[in-house]
Amino acid sequence: DGLRQKLMTEARSVLGIQQRWTGQTTSEFPLPSTYSAEIQILAAEYGVVRNEMTKFPLGIGTAKPPRHKTGMTFAKVPINTAFGELNPAFEFATLEPHKVGGIVITPRELDWGSIVAIGQYLAKLAAVEFARVEDYWGFLADGTATYESVKGVCAIAADNSKVVTMGAGNTAPADATVANFRSLFGLVNSRVLSTGKWYLNATWRCWLPELNTEANQYTY
Repeated sequence: DGLRQKLMTEARSVLGIQQRWTGQTTSEFPLPSTYSAEIQILAAEYGVVRNEMTKFPLGIGTAKPPRHKTGMTFAKVPINTAFGELNPAFEFATLEPHKVGGIVITPRELDWGSIVAIGQYLAKLAAVEFARVEDYWGFLADGTATYESVKGVCAIAADNSKVVTMGAGNTAPADATVANFRSLFGLVNSRVLSTGKWYLNATWRCWLPELNTEANQYTY
């Protein structure tokens, strides 16, 4: 044990990693450089929901913030002419908390036999997994019991007919046309076109440049 501890101490000293860990804080668990690049690459693939969607603080179990059901429509009012009230209709949205998580059992032998700070390494991997799960719920949750009746953006868009169906037999990304993408713009409320964001699965990346033609070189 004495020789092993000396070897571990020397190895950790060379890599700039502390000898032992006693608590799970960022300062106590520096991520070793041997893994940092991999973690950064993985983290960059997820976290869209957390970074882009609106966050609403829940101070109680279920929050019911008001929202417009029917807006107001203003118009020209002639002088000395009676006009009626314009009363907007409101309704309550229901926001409920949902929890995701898991338990990771880590044998202490992994810490004893590793020069890597296992606690911080697992914490970073868990952060990536949380981001992945949030993205999956935010985009693909289908409203079933698996997702506690929560529906993601894609399911809500489908329920409201905010979809574009490609022609018969066109089932691959390579079959999409510029006209298909332009049709999507017509389905979006014009008030959010300037601030909205568009997301495609990474598998589209190799096909999007094919939308550029000699006549129109700036589609993608």
